[in-house]
Amino acid sequence: PAAPAAAPPPPAPKPAAELDQLKYFEGSWRCDGKQPAGPFGPEHPYKSSFKMKRDVDNFWIALEYEQKKSKLHPTPIKAKGFVGFDSVGKKFVTIGVDNTGGWISESSTGWEGDKLVFAGEGSMMGQKVTFRETYTKKGDKAFNWMGEMKMGKDFISVGSDDCKK
Repeated sequence: PAAPAAAPPPPAPKPAAELDQLKYFEGSWRCDGKQPAGPFGPEHPYKSSFKMKRDVDNFWIALEYEQKKSKLHPTPIKAKGFVGFDSVGKKFVTIGVDNTGGWISESSTGWEGDKLVFAGEGSMMGQKVTFRETYTKKGDKAFNWMGEMKMGKDFISVGSDDCKK
């Protein structure tokens, strides 16, 4: 008797089409930032850059963020992470790490007009933190990033960057 036909292999997974909603961010961005007065010192300006590109066979967007060291900004942040789309939870997800040993895990339901908000939890300077990042489109080649951390009951700004391609 003939052997039963083998089942065909399952189709290879495809990157989530929803990631195309973030194509706007792909590329290199130069930014002018401001750290407000607060737990990280007095208010001061800084320069920074964002780089975003598709990675891991196009299933993720790799993100690199780096602030420039200066006399006014002696402890710049460097961070790396990935943004993807969770097809089960139907939301964008991001994971990130920085040069202070901190990490975050956030999610977003997607664009609301020109705003994209990621929120979640992580660890910074040995403490659990609730974090929120808001990206606001300012035209085809500019956006604002604002990072906020929950201190007590309220969110406080930890920085804001105006970025241009």
